[in-house]
Amino acid sequence: MQSKLRQLQQSLDGELHFDSLMRALYATDASVYRELPLAVAYPRTVDDVKKLIRFATENETSLIPRTAGTSLGGQCVGTGIVVDVSKHWNKILEINEQERWVRVQPGVIRDELNEFLKPYGLFFGPVTATASRAMIGGMVGNNSCGATSIVHGTTREHVLEIEAVLSDGSEVVFGSISEGEFLRRQRWMAQGPVTSGQADTTLLKPKSIANSTKPSNSLKTSRISAGNTPSPTSTDATRAMPWTCCSTTSPSTPTARTSIFANC
Repeated sequence: MQSKLRQLQQSLDGELHFDSLMRALYATDASVYRELPLAVAYPRTVDDVKKLIRFATENETSLIPRTAGTSLGGQCVGTGIVVDVSKHWNKILEINEQERWVRVQPGVIRDELNEFLKPYGLFFGPVTATASRAMIGGMVGNNSCGATSIVHGTTREHVLEIEAVLSDGSEVVFGSISEGEFLRRQRWMAQGPVTSGQADTTLLKPKSIANSTKPSNSLKTSRISAGNTPSPTSTDATRAMPWTCCSTTSPSTPTARTSIFANC
Protein backbone atom coordinates (compact mmCIF):
# COMPACT_ATOMS: atom_id res chain seq x y z
CA MET A 1 0.00 0.00 0.00
CA GLN A 2 2.88 2.40 0.71
CA SER A 3 4.08 2.23 -2.88
CA LYS A 4 0.55 2.87 -4.16
CA LEU A 5 0.23 5.88 -1.87
CA ARG A 6 3.53 7.25 -3.17
CA GLN A 7 2.30 6.94 -6.74
CA LEU A 8 -0.92 8.73 -5.81
CA GLN A 9 1.09 11.41 -4.00
CA GLN A 10 3.14 12.11 -7.12
CA SER A 11 0.06 12.35 -9.34
CA LEU A 12 -1.74 15.03 -7.29
CA ASP A 13 -1.44 18.78 -7.73
CA GLY A 14 -2.22 19.01 -4.01
CA GLU A 15 -0.58 17.09 -1.19
CA LEU A 16 -0.90 13.60 0.25
CA HIS A 17 0.58 12.65 3.64
CA PHE A 18 0.77 9.15 5.08
CA ASP A 19 3.43 9.53 7.76
CA SER A 20 2.67 8.62 11.37
CA LEU A 21 2.50 12.23 12.61
CA MET A 22 -0.08 13.44 10.08
CA ARG A 23 -2.17 10.31 10.52
CA ALA A 24 -2.18 10.87 14.29
CA LEU A 25 -3.14 14.53 13.92
CA TYR A 26 -6.15 13.60 11.78
CA ALA A 27 -7.21 10.62 13.90
CA THR A 28 -9.49 12.83 15.98
CA ASP A 29 -11.93 15.70 15.59
CA ALA A 30 -14.07 17.50 18.17
CA SER A 31 -15.68 14.22 19.18
CA VAL A 32 -14.45 11.55 21.58
CA TYR A 33 -13.66 9.13 18.75
CA ARG A 34 -10.21 8.25 17.42
CA GLU A 35 -9.24 6.21 14.37
CA LEU A 36 -5.99 6.34 12.43
CA PRO A 37 -6.64 7.20 8.76
CA LEU A 38 -4.77 5.58 5.92
CA ALA A 39 -3.58 8.99 4.68
CA VAL A 40 -4.44 12.69 4.63
CA ALA A 41 -5.03 14.56 1.35
CA TYR A 42 -5.14 18.30 0.60
CA PRO A 43 -6.71 18.43 -2.89
CA ARG A 44 -5.97 21.50 -4.96
CA THR A 45 -8.14 20.78 -8.02
CA VAL A 46 -11.27 18.87 -8.95
CA ASP A 47 -9.02 16.47 -10.85
CA ASP A 48 -7.29 15.70 -7.54
CA VAL A 49 -10.65 14.72 -6.07
CA LYS A 50 -11.35 12.41 -9.00
CA LYS A 51 -7.96 10.76 -8.60
CA LEU A 52 -8.66 10.19 -4.91
CA ILE A 53 -12.05 8.68 -5.74
CA ARG A 54 -10.46 6.37 -8.31
CA PHE A 55 -7.77 5.31 -5.84
CA ALA A 56 -10.32 4.61 -3.10
CA THR A 57 -12.44 2.52 -5.48
CA GLU A 58 -9.55 0.50 -6.83
CA ASN A 59 -8.10 -0.16 -3.36
CA GLU A 60 -11.39 -0.74 -1.54
CA THR A 61 -10.92 2.07 0.95
CA SER A 62 -12.98 5.14 1.77
CA LEU A 63 -12.74 8.92 1.55
CA ILE A 64 -13.47 10.98 4.65
CA PRO A 65 -14.22 14.60 3.68
CA ARG A 66 -13.26 17.19 6.28
CA THR A 67 -13.04 20.93 6.83
CA ALA A 68 -12.76 22.27 10.40
CA GLY A 69 -13.68 19.00 12.12
CA THR A 70 -15.89 20.72 14.70
CA SER A 71 -18.67 18.13 14.69
CA LEU A 72 -19.24 16.08 17.82
CA GLY A 73 -20.47 12.93 16.07
CA GLY A 74 -17.17 11.58 14.75
CA GLN A 75 -18.03 12.17 11.09
CA CYS A 76 -14.46 13.19 10.28
CA VAL A 77 -12.62 10.17 11.64
CA GLY A 78 -12.15 6.81 10.01
CA THR A 79 -9.65 4.39 8.53
CA GLY A 80 -9.82 5.71 4.97
CA ILE A 81 -8.21 8.77 3.39
CA VAL A 82 -9.10 12.06 5.07
CA VAL A 83 -9.75 14.70 2.39
CA ASP A 84 -9.16 18.10 4.00
CA VAL A 85 -10.43 20.87 1.70
CA SER A 86 -9.79 23.71 4.13
CA LYS A 87 -6.20 24.35 3.03
CA HIS A 88 -6.68 25.22 -0.64
CA TRP A 89 -10.44 25.73 -1.06
CA ASN A 90 -11.12 28.67 1.25
CA LYS A 91 -12.00 31.60 -1.00
CA ILE A 92 -15.09 33.74 -1.45
CA LEU A 93 -15.41 33.79 -5.24
CA GLU A 94 -18.36 35.99 -6.07
CA ILE A 95 -21.22 37.98 -4.60
CA ASN A 96 -24.37 39.22 -6.28
CA GLU A 97 -25.60 42.09 -4.14
CA GLN A 98 -28.80 42.59 -6.12
CA GLU A 99 -29.91 38.95 -5.96
CA ARG A 100 -28.31 38.45 -2.55
CA TRP A 101 -26.23 35.35 -3.15
CA VAL A 102 -22.59 34.53 -2.74
CA ARG A 103 -20.39 31.80 -4.20
CA VAL A 104 -17.80 30.34 -1.88
CA GLN A 105 -15.44 27.41 -1.57
CA PRO A 106 -16.05 24.80 1.16
CA GLY A 107 -13.20 25.93 3.39
CA VAL A 108 -14.61 29.41 4.04
CA ILE A 109 -15.19 30.00 7.76
CA ARG A 110 -18.75 31.01 8.57
CA ASP A 111 -17.84 34.06 10.72
CA GLU A 112 -15.32 35.29 8.14
CA LEU A 113 -18.04 35.05 5.51
CA ASN A 114 -20.27 37.25 7.65
CA GLU A 115 -17.49 39.80 8.04
CA PHE A 116 -17.29 39.91 4.26
CA LEU A 117 -21.09 40.30 3.96
CA LYS A 118 -21.44 42.96 6.66
CA PRO A 119 -20.78 45.97 4.37
CA TYR A 120 -23.63 44.77 2.16
CA GLY A 121 -26.06 44.66 5.09
CA LEU A 122 -26.29 40.88 4.79
CA PHE A 123 -25.78 38.02 7.20
CA PHE A 124 -25.37 34.28 6.69
CA GLY A 125 -26.99 31.77 9.04
CA PRO A 126 -27.75 29.42 10.68
CA VAL A 127 -26.03 30.51 13.87
CA THR A 128 -23.93 27.56 15.01
CA ALA A 129 -22.04 27.36 18.30
CA THR A 130 -18.79 26.83 16.39
CA ALA A 131 -19.29 29.68 13.91
CA SER A 132 -15.79 31.05 14.50
CA ARG A 133 -14.28 27.79 13.19
CA ALA A 134 -17.02 25.97 11.29
CA MET A 135 -16.71 26.04 7.50
CA ILE A 136 -19.35 26.10 4.79
CA GLY A 137 -18.50 22.62 3.48
CA GLY A 138 -19.22 21.12 6.88
CA MET A 139 -22.36 23.20 7.36
CA VAL A 140 -23.73 21.93 4.06
CA GLY A 141 -22.65 18.35 4.73
CA ASN A 142 -24.11 18.24 8.23
CA ASN A 143 -27.12 20.45 7.51
CA SER A 144 -26.11 22.73 10.38
CA CYS A 145 -28.97 24.27 12.32
CA GLY A 146 -27.95 26.06 15.52
CA ALA A 147 -30.11 27.33 18.35
CA THR A 148 -31.97 29.79 16.11
CA SER A 149 -32.99 27.33 13.40
CA ILE A 150 -36.67 27.90 14.21
CA VAL A 151 -36.18 31.43 12.89
CA HIS A 152 -33.54 30.85 10.21
CA GLY A 153 -34.28 27.30 9.15
CA THR A 154 -31.61 24.67 8.48
CA THR A 155 -28.72 25.02 6.06
CA ARG A 156 -30.38 22.88 3.40
CA GLU A 157 -33.39 25.19 3.33
CA HIS A 158 -31.14 27.95 2.00
CA VAL A 159 -29.12 26.01 -0.55
CA LEU A 160 -29.56 27.44 -4.01
CA GLU A 161 -27.29 25.14 -5.95
CA ILE A 162 -24.54 22.61 -5.42
CA GLU A 163 -21.82 21.54 -7.81
CA ALA A 164 -20.68 18.09 -6.82
CA VAL A 165 -18.41 15.18 -7.65
CA LEU A 166 -20.11 11.83 -7.15
CA SER A 167 -18.57 8.57 -6.00
CA ASP A 168 -18.04 7.49 -9.62
CA GLY A 169 -16.09 10.68 -10.38
CA SER A 170 -18.85 12.33 -12.41
CA GLU A 171 -19.58 16.04 -11.97
CA VAL A 172 -23.15 17.11 -11.31
CA VAL A 173 -25.09 20.20 -10.29
CA PHE A 174 -27.88 20.04 -7.70
CA GLY A 175 -30.46 22.81 -7.68
CA SER A 176 -34.12 23.65 -8.13
CA ILE A 177 -35.44 23.47 -11.70
CA SER A 178 -38.83 23.93 -13.33
CA GLU A 179 -40.98 21.00 -14.42
CA GLY A 180 -40.28 21.87 -18.05
CA GLU A 181 -36.53 21.84 -17.47
CA PHE A 182 -36.84 18.53 -15.64
CA LEU A 183 -38.62 16.94 -18.60
CA ARG A 184 -36.05 18.39 -21.02
CA ARG A 185 -33.19 16.94 -19.00
CA GLN A 186 -35.01 13.63 -18.69
CA ARG A 187 -35.13 13.39 -22.48
CA TRP A 188 -31.47 14.43 -22.63
CA MET A 189 -30.50 11.75 -20.12
CA ALA A 190 -32.24 9.13 -22.21
CA GLN A 191 -29.87 10.03 -25.04
CA GLY A 192 -26.68 10.18 -22.94
CA PRO A 193 -25.18 11.34 -19.62
CA VAL A 194 -25.50 14.94 -18.52
CA THR A 195 -22.22 16.64 -17.72
CA SER A 196 -21.62 19.87 -15.88
CA GLY A 197 -18.89 22.44 -15.76
CA GLN A 198 -16.54 22.83 -12.85
CA ALA A 199 -17.70 21.20 -9.65
CA ASP A 200 -16.15 23.01 -6.81
CA THR A 201 -17.78 26.13 -5.43
CA THR A 202 -20.52 26.83 -2.98
CA LEU A 203 -23.05 29.54 -3.57
CA LEU A 204 -24.74 30.92 -0.48
CA LYS A 205 -27.66 33.24 -0.27
CA PRO A 206 -27.60 35.41 2.84
CA LYS A 207 -30.56 37.17 4.26
CA SER A 208 -30.91 40.88 4.78
CA ILE A 209 -30.05 41.61 8.37
CA ALA A 210 -32.82 44.14 8.46
CA ASN A 211 -35.51 41.68 7.38
CA SER A 212 -36.46 38.48 9.15
CA THR A 213 -38.65 37.07 6.38
CA LYS A 214 -37.84 33.43 5.78
CA PRO A 215 -36.82 32.72 2.16
CA SER A 216 -38.43 30.15 -0.08
CA ASN A 217 -36.56 27.04 -1.17
CA SER A 218 -36.71 27.92 -4.85
CA LEU A 219 -33.48 28.46 -6.70
CA LYS A 220 -32.47 32.10 -6.42
CA THR A 221 -36.05 33.23 -5.94
CA SER A 222 -35.73 34.66 -2.43
CA ARG A 223 -35.95 38.41 -2.60
CA ILE A 224 -35.18 40.10 0.69
CA SER A 225 -34.49 43.79 0.79
CA ALA A 226 -31.21 44.72 2.45
CA GLY A 227 -31.16 47.38 5.08
CA ASN A 228 -28.71 48.95 7.46
CA THR A 229 -26.92 46.56 9.77
CA PRO A 230 -28.73 46.73 13.13
CA SER A 231 -27.03 47.22 16.45
CA PRO A 232 -25.84 44.11 18.32
CA THR A 233 -28.86 44.36 20.61
CA SER A 234 -31.34 44.25 17.77
CA THR A 235 -33.33 41.04 17.41
CA ASP A 236 -32.81 41.12 13.67
CA ALA A 237 -29.04 41.12 14.12
CA THR A 238 -29.17 37.39 14.67
CA ARG A 239 -31.33 36.67 11.66
CA ALA A 240 -29.92 35.68 8.33
CA MET A 241 -30.47 33.63 5.26
CA PRO A 242 -27.72 31.65 3.57
CA TRP A 243 -27.17 30.97 -0.08
CA THR A 244 -25.45 27.82 -0.91
CA CYS A 245 -23.99 26.43 -3.99
CA CYS A 246 -21.52 26.50 -6.60
CA SER A 247 -19.81 26.96 -9.82
CA THR A 248 -16.14 27.59 -10.20
CA THR A 249 -14.57 30.54 -11.88
CA SER A 250 -11.43 28.60 -12.61
CA PRO A 251 -10.93 24.88 -13.26
CA SER A 252 -7.71 24.99 -11.28
CA THR A 253 -9.24 26.38 -8.09
CA PRO A 254 -12.17 24.21 -7.05
CA THR A 255 -14.76 25.56 -4.71
CA ALA A 256 -16.91 23.91 -2.24
CA ARG A 257 -19.65 21.52 -3.08
CA THR A 258 -18.53 18.21 -4.07
CA SER A 259 -20.77 15.42 -3.02
CA ILE A 260 -17.90 13.50 -1.52
CA PHE A 261 -17.62 16.26 1.05
CA ALA A 262 -20.94 15.34 2.61
CA ASN A 263 -19.47 14.88 6.08
CA CYS A 264 -17.02 17.74 6.29
